Parts: sequence; C-alpha cells; structure tokens
Amino acid sequence: MTSELEALKRLLDTASSPPPREGASGKDVVPGEGAPKPASPLDVDAIMARFDATVGALAEESARADPVSSPTPPHASSAPVPSYDAHVAGAEENVQRLGAAMDDAERELDAAFARHRDANAHAEALRDAELAAYRADADAKQRALESLQETLANTRRVFEARVTAAEDAAAAAAA
Repeated sequence: MTSELEALKRLLDTASSPPPREGASGKDVVPGEGAPKPASPLDVDAIMARFDATVGALAEESARADPVSSPTPPHASSAPVPSYDAHVAGAEENVQRLGAAMDDAERELDAAFARHRDANAHAEALRDAELAAYRADADAKQRALESLQETLANTRRVFEARVTAAEDAAAAAAA
C-alpha cells in the first residue's frame, strides 16, 4: 500500500505544482509541491494544506482536460492531460482500506482499555477486600483490648475493696 501511495505522490508531483499556500516559507515547501511538508504525521494543518493543494491541482488539471464542463474558456486550456479518474479511484480505495484499518485499530484500542479497566477494577476489589479484612481484624483487636481494660479495672476495684476491708479489719482489731 505504501508503494501505491508513493506512486500516486510521484504522479501528482510530476503532473502539477500547485502554488504555495499563504504563510508558507521557502524552506517549508518541498520542490514540486505547493504546500509545506508536514513536520510530523500529526501536523493536521500542514496535511490539510497539502490535501487542499493537491485537490486544487487535480481540479485544475481536470478542468483543462475537459473544457466542455470547465468554466474556463476553450482558448485558455492547454493540450489534453490524461485523466486522473483511475488514480483517484485507486486512492479512494486506499483511503477506504486505511479507514477500515483505523476502525479496526480503534476497536482494538477500546478493547485494550476495557481490559485495563477490568484488570484495575479486579485489583481494586482485591485491595478493598484486603482492607476490609484488616479493618475487621483491627476492630476485633480493639474490642479485645477494651475487654482486657475492663477486666483489669474490675480486678483493681476488687483488690482495692479487699485491701480497704483488710485495713479496716486490722484497724478494728488494733483498736
């Protein structure tokens, strides 16, 4: 598919040279092309400018090749230029295949995100269950500690009462 696109690009480059778009510097414009070459595959403005320039050149070439349907006067057209219909149809087919491949990639990406979310949800559920178990264990230990503190307080009161009773008995015996 890349070779087909390269062949179409070579054909379009040799057939016409659209004028450079406004604001394009000389270093941005590739010889034989009217619009600057995109700096990256994600440079949408440059890609659209190149696309618009190519479409404009194709329209001009089509108008020159078919003077009857062209709004230009017949004396202004040059020698007939071969039709781009076959190349445009091939490019449209390539665009459709690329669109289908992009749709497939988008579905795969969505599926990967869903798997990631599911894995994270599962891991989070495990962490929550583990945390709940730790909290239950800590609560049980807290209740045991409070029970031991109450037992200790009761034992202390009992021993203090016995000590007080023994001291009172000793004081009564001594008196």
